[in-house]
Amino acid sequence: MLLLLPILTFAVTFLTILGIQEKREKPLGVRLSFLQAALLTGAFVALGSELLSLFEMLTTAGIAAAWALGLVATTVICWGKNALKPGWERVWQRIRSIGKMEAIFLTGLSIILLTLLVIALRAPTSNTDSLLYHMSRVAHWEQNNSLQHYPTAYEPQLMNPIFAELGILHLGLLTNSDRLANLVQWLSMIGSLIAVSAAAQLLGAKRWGQLAALAFAASLPMGILQSTSTQNDWVVSFWLITLACFIIFAWKNGTNLTIAGTIGLAAGLGMLTKGTFYPFAVPFAAWLVIEYLRRFNLKKILFEGVLVAAVIFTLNAGFWFRNLQTYSTPLGSTEFVSAHATAGSGIVDVLRKPVQNYLMNFTTPYEYWNNGLAKFMRSVFQLDTEESEIEFLWAWNHEDLAGNPLHYVLVPVSLILILIFMRRSTHSALYWYSIVSLFVFFVFSLIALVGPFNNRLQLPFLVVWAPIFGAAVSLIRFRYASAVIAFLLLVAALPWVLFNRTRPLIAMRNNEDPLTIPCDWHFGCTSTGSVLLEQPSVLVFANWMGYREPYLLASEYVFSSGCKNVGLRIDSHDLEYLFWWMLDSPDSGIRIESLYYAEELEQYADPGFQPCIILCTICSEREKLHNLDRVGSFGEIQVYGGSNFHPVADSE
Repeated sequence: MLLLLPILTFAVTFLTILGIQEKREKPLGVRLSFLQAALLTGAFVALGSELLSLFEMLTTAGIAAAWALGLVATTVICWGKNALKPGWERVWQRIRSIGKMEAIFLTGLSIILLTLLVIALRAPTSNTDSLLYHMSRVAHWEQNNSLQHYPTAYEPQLMNPIFAELGILHLGLLTNSDRLANLVQWLSMIGSLIAVSAAAQLLGAKRWGQLAALAFAASLPMGILQSTSTQNDWVVSFWLITLACFIIFAWKNGTNLTIAGTIGLAAGLGMLTKGTFYPFAVPFAAWLVIEYLRRFNLKKILFEGVLVAAVIFTLNAGFWFRNLQTYSTPLGSTEFVSAHATAGSGIVDVLRKPVQNYLMNFTTPYEYWNNGLAKFMRSVFQLDTEESEIEFLWAWNHEDLAGNPLHYVLVPVSLILILIFMRRSTHSALYWYSIVSLFVFFVFSLIALVGPFNNRLQLPFLVVWAPIFGAAVSLIRFRYASAVIAFLLLVAALPWVLFNRTRPLIAMRNNEDPLTIPCDWHFGCTSTGSVLLEQPSVLVFANWMGYREPYLLASEYVFSSGCKNVGLRIDSHDLEYLFWWMLDSPDSGIRIESLYYAEELEQYADPGFQPCIILCTICSEREKLHNLDRVGSFGEIQVYGGSNFHPVADSE
């Protein structure tokens, strides 16, 4: 029931904004009002979490009280502004305007989205990054009732931006479960689709062009696969396309304090979500600055610019301060930042990296083709044959590696259509937005390090390109062109909906289980059965099935011992959240703390923590650890137990 609090708060906020807007000369409309409500709700999550964290009140009661206050406040504003009735009437009017064929399309899209929702609810998180840091940090926050840094073997848990995980934390505390963790990405996908259609309309797309833009974004293979996980690229995409929407709106209609504040919210929440947002947002920020300089006086530029900067700073101040306190820089250690970004080393990198990011979407199950792509890159750009970055891996249905070949073909097709039918468009914003979006891909490619897993990082670019595709197909005068394209893209999405390698609705493996089809290596076989039938304790190991038995046996030992204080001595590459998940911590009452961490984190260690069991993955055959005897060995996991813990590690 507590989950109703954020749902109702968002709904009332949305209807309030829409009702107020309907009384204005240039209303934002349903979709932009929805996006403003999402931004305000996101800001509430971020700032509310920071405030509660200061008093170590990130608990179920604290979060519920915050949302209850938010609901009361928004209801009072809605009542005072008399906005509920006009807001609801505008929504109902919009629903009634949907045509029969449009309703059929939206029904098909809804079936896909609801299917993904079922998968998201059924499958526990199994993504490697999520097990390393996304979910691990959430577990630490829940245990500590605070966002303060803590000892950990994997420091990106502390240094990476935090917004997506704050959303997971709120859902987890309100439901006392992590079963809704995947919904942050799924909801961000829904929000992104709404923003895509709004942007397409602002760029001049007709109704079926807007639906084609929707279909483009909804059918992205990487997007479909990520929508049921706890990664954060859909969240980044949502804030980026929302930022794009309001910059287009400002370009067409001018700005005011409300629009400037809205732009600040989108930029600030994006920066609070993931480091890749920075290069993605740079071209849009440049476009906005150019328009300000061209159209407005210095006083307006400074006033609204300060407002945007203030909003960004307010949203990110807590996260930046914690990193400054620990690492002396707001984005984490200098080694961490340099490991994830580079400005390139000359003209070769400037040309190579965009080409490589594009080509990695065209891998196949055939090594001769993938090796040919690598050979082509080395030959054209005269690279060292040992260049480790030049690697093309194929995994069409895996959330870390899947390519988007059809959509990357449609990118140049969109440009060709715009050039051919240039005279049919009266919306100059389309041309500027297209140029800016190309720079989004270029700047991202230039700054972000290139690697075999970059396909997942490219999702925000394709989402911001979707409105261009919708506007481009709207220029085709064949009556049913946009509709046919939209329906075909929905059909093309089905393989990724059904055959996700780590969360399959229909499993692909050679056995006779229900909801299973035969498979060979060419088709990305799954390691588990269908999410509708398989046990969560199997699904959580979908990427690492070899780890299941050791983790299961070690956790059973902990439960049987009755120990409530468990220490971890693990390496940075170990999947920490699996320990939390298997021990159902902190809900089970078991406290978990890392005993192996960098010197900078010593200040956060609890000197009074006395573990009665230590789980170690890097101890090999050691017989003692911290004065505790080895009491079990399960694969790579060594278990040490006793009541004589000593904080100084053994010298052996």
